[in-house]
Order: sequence, then structure tokens, then C-alpha cells
Amino acid sequence: MRTFISIDILNPIIKQKVLEFQEKFSSINTVKFIDPDQLHFTIKFLGEIDSSLTHDIVLRLKRIKFRKFTVKLSCLGSFPNDQHISIIWAGVDTNSVNILQLLSTKINEQLSDLFPFDTRKFTAHVTLARVKSKQFNSEIVNLIHENSQLFFGQSIVNNFSFKSSELTPHGPVYSNLYNFNLNESD
Repeated sequence: MRTFISIDILNPIIKQKVLEFQEKFSSINTVKFIDPDQLHFTIKFLGEIDSSLTHDIVLRLKRIKFRKFTVKLSCLGSFPNDQHISIIWAGVDTNSVNILQLLSTKINEQLSDLFPFDTRKFTAHVTLARVKSKQFNSEIVNLIHENSQLFFGQSIVNNFSFKSSELTPHGPVYSNLYNFNLNESD
């Protein structure tokens, strides 16, 4: 089963602003939008795991003590770069980056003997769209640059989730395996 640890974006105002932003790309047929109900931060991608590990993962992640916090989606960007865009994403302010990085570290520590620490730098982002064609498209680049400081809103984070992902021809289907509530103490 394909799995990951994430934080869902539940704020309806953010979802509406994402829809409004996505409409700006409606004439570009190489852009595939993410359903606003599936918006999330991937904190750690675990990949394919044996379902027998599920219980152990849940027990380890239950140990994490972390305060509720607020994230602000406040900018746009793309991966890997403007010349070869495959992902269009919303980023967060510096304070949100620091908090998400700290939570990511705590998750990595709890799972360190089951999964290697992520060697790539953690980039706090929410995927908004995937670009099917890797060819340079100035219209996409211009839209990203024109909206680079777009503020989508802020969201209170009360929990994080252990999820499975089934890849289908219509896009991934996510299922919550377990939700972890954030405490008042860290």
C-alpha cells in the first residue's frame, strides 16, 4: 500500500481561492488541477509499505507532542523550475515553514528505524496543479509570476494524518488510515 503523512487543508476560504486561481489556467489544456478537497501538505512520503507496518507506524506517531498551529498560504511557485514546470504549488510564510519543518523532523525521528530520514530539503507546499507537458509554456510561467504573492488564506492545523493513496486513471484516491490530534504542549 502506498502511504504518506500529511496535513489536510480544510479551510473553505482557501479552497475557494484555489478554485479562483485555477480558473485563470482554464484555457491551458496541459494543466491538470488538484481537487480542492484533496489539498494537503505532504510531511513525509513513506511509499509502498506492507500493511503489517501500519500498527507500528500509528503507535510511533501517537508519541508526537506538538501544539496546534496556523499556516498561511501566501505565495506561488513551481517544481522543478520555470523552464520545465511539472508542479504548480502554494507556499507558506517563514513562520509556517519553520513550524512545518519542526513537525517533519519529529515525524522523521519517530519513524527513523523504519524509514530513512528524508535526504531532500523539506519544502512546505500544497500542490495546486500538475503540468502534463514539460515543454516551456510562457503563459503558465507568466500566470505564476503575476500571482506569485497571492494570499490564499490561513488555516488552523489541529491534526496530521497517516494516509494511503491509490493511483487511478482519474487521479489519486486518498484514504485516512489514522488522524493524530495535536496537543497543547510540545
